[in-house]
Amino acid sequence: MKRILSLSLIIALLLSLSACQSKEDNPTSISTAPSGSQETVPSVTPEGPDPSKPTTPVVTDPPVIVDPPEIVDPPEIVDPPEIVDPPEIVDPPEIVDPPEIVDPPVIVDPPEDVDPDALWVANCQDYINFRDYPGGTVLARIPPGGKMELLRWDGKYAYVKYNGMEGCVITNYIKPAAEDYFATRLDTVKVTNVYTYRQLLMDIGALQIRYPDVITMDTIGTTELGRDIPVLRVGNPNAEHHVLLHGSIHAREHMTTWLLMAMLDYWLDHDLFSYGDVCYHIIPMVNPDGVIIAQTGVLTDEQYEIYRNDQSAGYTSAAVDSYATEWKANGVGIDLNSNFLSGWGLAETYRSAPSALQYPGDAPFTAAESIALRDYTLRYSFDTTISYHATGSILYYEYGTKQDVNLRSKALGAAVSAVSGYTMVNSVGVNGGGYKDWAIDELEIPSLTIEIGCDVCPLAERELYSIFARNCQVLPAIAQWLQTQ
Repeated sequence: MKRILSLSLIIALLLSLSACQSKEDNPTSISTAPSGSQETVPSVTPEGPDPSKPTTPVVTDPPVIVDPPEIVDPPEIVDPPEIVDPPEIVDPPEIVDPPEIVDPPVIVDPPEDVDPDALWVANCQDYINFRDYPGGTVLARIPPGGKMELLRWDGKYAYVKYNGMEGCVITNYIKPAAEDYFATRLDTVKVTNVYTYRQLLMDIGALQIRYPDVITMDTIGTTELGRDIPVLRVGNPNAEHHVLLHGSIHAREHMTTWLLMAMLDYWLDHDLFSYGDVCYHIIPMVNPDGVIIAQTGVLTDEQYEIYRNDQSAGYTSAAVDSYATEWKANGVGIDLNSNFLSGWGLAETYRSAPSALQYPGDAPFTAAESIALRDYTLRYSFDTTISYHATGSILYYEYGTKQDVNLRSKALGAAVSAVSGYTMVNSVGVNGGGYKDWAIDELEIPSLTIEIGCDVCPLAERELYSIFARNCQVLPAIAQWLQTQ
């Protein structure tokens, strides 16, 4: 209240001062009477408050009291965003012109004057590689039915001329171009990769009827399960030379039985004996019991027990039917080609109980089949023996340390290799106990083991063509080699 009164006094004082100032600037006019008149001049009272009256202060409205602003919490302090380096500027990829489209090479068929027997085709689903040499650069991919000229065999490969170039292809994917290739060569034996024991006996009978003066059928003995083991003596029993050939001593290698019968069927119509005075003793299937297991995939109770034992020993994890088709042993689980005397039981890989493979027996010659083959071999003075096996497209030609017989075996191997193209391999490091090992080491007979085919056993039917073509000249080659001894 005091503040308001003081303010009023100040305002009144200011107004008073303002009035005095106004009088100085604008003095009151005084009338002048004409001369001779007398007139009273009124007194002039200065403007301003009457000092005799009390001064009333001027009352003004008090100032409006404004509420203070609402106190607001300060904004939350936020960390500044992380400074990220700008992405690296990458130059755009160089624009490359698309490759020029090149027309595929023109496929040129072999000339018309090529020997028809030398004209072969790709026997495949997609293509086969045509290389400059085994394992070398791929020169082309030959489509199914692609024609080529066969030049020669070399191990697992065939050297051919294709589209004007010379190179090689794998042998198990080619076949003769002539659709009637076998029809013009075989009269009795049919083309199959499952040549059964029953079919063998039927074909032997048919060949005997056709060639009664040439073929003599006999047996070398019976198997462990009582089946006959047939042998065919082809030619003069009193011939100057005698050659023994056998197949399917290992069950899953049963294509060797078909091969021996096909070779015989062919040569009975092609003057085999013009190559020399030779009697051929052919035992197509040494191991019928095992072959039946491998071809049917069926095991007897005793054989199933062998399967269970092989499972327990960790030798197999295969299903029973797959296990059976890979069976090599005879019907009681003895590997016949490990049951001969020379080198018997020396391999570390041999098994100690009957098995589908690699059990050599409790002692040499404890299997009926190996005993029968041994005894038949001792009945004649054989000049050479040939054991057909699968697989690998190679031939083994020696065993042991007897140099003379090994040198003759090597010479025989060279003659057979020349017509078949099979690669010669010595027997260093090879398991002993085989028939060939015994024939060389104990009887000193030049002998070979021929491994046909390229794939794992049992071999596929598509391999029949190259296998037959490669082995067709083996019998004449043996006969001609004997003439040099």
